[in-house]
Amino acid sequence: WRTVNMGNHSEKSREANELRKSGQIGKALVLYQELLKDSLDPFVAAGLLHCLRKQGLFEEALPLCDDMLQQYMDSDWCRNEIIWTLIQGKLERLGESASVEETASVAESILVLNPRESATKWRIVRRVLKAAKSHNRWEIISHWICKVNPEELSTMPMKDALGREGWCDQAVWHNYHIRSMIETGDKEQAISLAQAAIDRFPHQRKFFRRLEALATLRLARLVEAEKIYSHLCSTSRPDWWILHEYAQVLRELGKPEEALRLMCKAAASHKKLDSLVSLFSDIGFLCSELQLRKEARNHLLLCKYVREEHKWSIPYSIETALL
Repeated sequence: WRTVNMGNHSEKSREANELRKSGQIGKALVLYQELLKDSLDPFVAAGLLHCLRKQGLFEEALPLCDDMLQQYMDSDWCRNEIIWTLIQGKLERLGESASVEETASVAESILVLNPRESATKWRIVRRVLKAAKSHNRWEIISHWICKVNPEELSTMPMKDALGREGWCDQAVWHNYHIRSMIETGDKEQAISLAQAAIDRFPHQRKFFRRLEALATLRLARLVEAEKIYSHLCSTSRPDWWILHEYAQVLRELGKPEEALRLMCKAAASHKKLDSLVSLFSDIGFLCSELQLRKEARNHLLLCKYVREEHKWSIPYSIETALL
């Protein structure tokens, strides 16, 4: 009986594998679940976890990961399936309410499983970078960016749903790295790295040139920064956020009227109000300096209303100015 049973098990296992490889995940899953009743060997475990992951059945997949971690970490296939299940079923399902620390903790728990592929490690690390950037936690980005060797990342541009080419992984890495240096490290070195990136990633020239300008601004080299921003904004449709930064340079150079003109141009060129709250605030306070009291109040009120609508905190400076 045992010989017959083992033969049936092997035959069913081969059938499940063939179904999985041919993309018939649902049918393969049923067979793997039946095989699980007999025994949980590494091949059945990995195949079952793969099918659960592909079907998005993470409530079943995640507990299975715990069992496999105890028994089958010597199997490359098992470890790889565990890593991808934790990425898709845990890390990438963290909601917007998750803190940067929580995201980093989950990512760290996956990295200790030692993913072999650089692309896999980058996907884990990039999730932390994205969360940290949304909260302006550049010190975390500075720490996490070093967990990946950029030379091992792809130089092939990513494509959107319409087939349009965008950034490659290497360019994204350098963008995070340089910006984190501007915020937390050596700004002179950040300028050198940005200049090198301009030559290396010509399709993202504008973005790395902007980083060069931002680092120059942070070093208080205002005349030099103005020249770079002026060149960046010489196109027919400059980005609103670059116009905003350019206006800040002009303001610090003692050119408030020119700065206000650029800020208003920036505000008029973008439709999402929630992205413009800091710009509205800067316009309001600059109008106040220029004795344009009505315009100042209108922009500060708009900033306040947008913040209230999104349940964001209202800066004390705005509350005081509106009294």
